[in-house]
Formats: sequence, C-alpha cells, structure tokens
Amino acid sequence: MLISARTTIALRCPNCGRLVLLSVSRFDFGRKESIGMTCECGEAVLEITKKGKTHFCLQVECIMCEAKHTFTYKSINMWSDEVKTISCENTGMEIGLFGQRDLVKENIKAIDKSVRQMLKDVEYDGYFSNTGIMRRVLEYVNDLNGQGLVSCSCGNNRLEVEVFPDRIELTCPHCQAVGILFAETPRDLNRVCNLGNILLEAGSYKYLDDSKLRKYWPVE
Repeated sequence: MLISARTTIALRCPNCGRLVLLSVSRFDFGRKESIGMTCECGEAVLEITKKGKTHFCLQVECIMCEAKHTFTYKSINMWSDEVKTISCENTGMEIGLFGQRDLVKENIKAIDKSVRQMLKDVEYDGYFSNTGIMRRVLEYVNDLNGQGLVSCSCGNNRLEVEVFPDRIELTCPHCQAVGILFAETPRDLNRVCNLGNILLEAGSYKYLDDSKLRKYWPVE
C-alpha cells in the first residue's frame, strides 16, 4: 500500500482569523524533529513534531478557546490523502483540516461558493420578505464560514444552504441535521449577528437564532 508523502494543513490564525495553509512533506523531518507554522501577522499557529518512527504530534493554537491542543497521529493517517478534521477539545468546533491539498481547499470553499451565488440571487427583488435583511444575513453567514465557524457536530463542515423568502436553512448531507435562521426583520438580523458560530447538532432540526421557539426533535 502506498502512503502519500505530503499533506496540506489548513488552520485559522487565533490572532487575526486569516486562513493559513501549510504543505508539509514527511521527508521534511529527515534533519529536524519539528516544523512550525506561522501566520503572516507573525502569530504561531501550529507546531508538528515527529515522535519516533510511526507518530506525529500536532500542537495547535486554537481560535475557538485560545488554548493549545495536542493531537497525535500515526504516519499512515498523517500522510493519507483523505481529508481529516481538527476540532477544538473544549467546544467540539472544527478549527482545521488536513489531507490532500485540492480536497482541503474544496472543503473550505464549498459553502462559501454556495453563499456567494445566493448573494447574487438576492439582487432580484420580489422573492424575499425583506431583501436587505436577507442580504446581510447571508453576508454574515459567509463571514462565519470564512473563519471556519460553520459546521455540524457530526464532523462535517460542508453544509448545504437553501434560501426561502423568510429564512435560510442549512443542512448537513451526512446526518441530515437542519438549522434555520430567520431573515425578515431587523430583530432577526440582530439575533443572527450575535451568533459567534453556526453549529448544527447531528441528526436534529432546530432554530439557530432563538427568533422562534426552539423546537428540537430527531430527524427521521
């Protein structure tokens, strides 16, 4: 079985929020035991340390809780092409990805692309209850996604977004979780903008912004 010799790691800088990508080869550790990852702003984001012949240790500066998390992976997992998530140990929120470069970038951009298209669609008046509110809600969701703050607790961060006249529905294609954000009134907008992140709960259906009664039941 062949094992990839290179992996790409994507993390958000805890200082400025900028997305940082680092391409690392297993052969980079031939002469040194550790490699650091630093943002353009100068903030340390990650340190990778080789542990023996079969394991690698990742020390991550977490954007969610401002703590340092340590993760250990076997070589076969560290250098696999399959995309793997890195999650905050305190909040469970996804804070990074690593794997084959194109797949990592695809995962990051998936929801961003769909939201950008919806922002174009908002130009057409007449469909939405309040076009201005809908546009600003979509922009805010897009900003959260750009910071890596939109995901599902099942581990998936590629959510599907559907826009209705009065609301946005985010769906996880893996576990069918659904989250709803209303976008009709300034009060709806204020509630959405007070969200620090968007996290669907695996297999469930709920309102995310408390604009209605928070109904909650398992998705069949």
